[in-house]
Amino acid sequence: MLPQTLLLGAPLILLLGAAAVVDVRERRIPNWLTLGLAVLGLAQSFMPHRLVDPPEAIIGLLVGFALGLVLLLLGGMGGGDLKLIAAVGAWIGAIQVLWVFAICAIVAMLMAIVGALTRGQARALVASTAALAVQIVHAKRLNAVGEEADEFRSVGKPLPFAVPMLLATAFVLLGLPLLK
Repeated sequence: MLPQTLLLGAPLILLLGAAAVVDVRERRIPNWLTLGLAVLGLAQSFMPHRLVDPPEAIIGLLVGFALGLVLLLLGGMGGGDLKLIAAVGAWIGAIQVLWVFAICAIVAMLMAIVGALTRGQARALVASTAALAVQIVHAKRLNAVGEEADEFRSVGKPLPFAVPMLLATAFVLLGLPLLK
């Protein structure tokens, strides 16, 4: 039997699945999808059976947006990814979106490593990661919030961030009662 949180989050999982498919194919996430996901997340918070109540949904949306904005400004995430994590926050709340973000980062890192190894680009991945780390440490001096932030992209194609987001969200929904 599936946990109630997974059943209540089924629309979230289905729409994240659609976002993942589009992201893998096109390396972008449509605005209609992220906006729809956010609106549905806020709407579900008003239902009798819900994942979070309205204040938690709003705070989750804002926390997701803030997390995404930091990575966007550092060049580690795109605008669609930012909107996607904010929408997920609207569904599951602030604490849970932090968990999704952490798990997503681990899954994305593993995907990047496996992708680089399979394409023979491990050395380029290490160099890119080192450059990004220096950029983060010295962000003000390097003016990382300006155009230079785009210099340190992932090796090859950008990572389809919706895929680790889907996996992390499903994992958190399965364990949601334990994370509250």
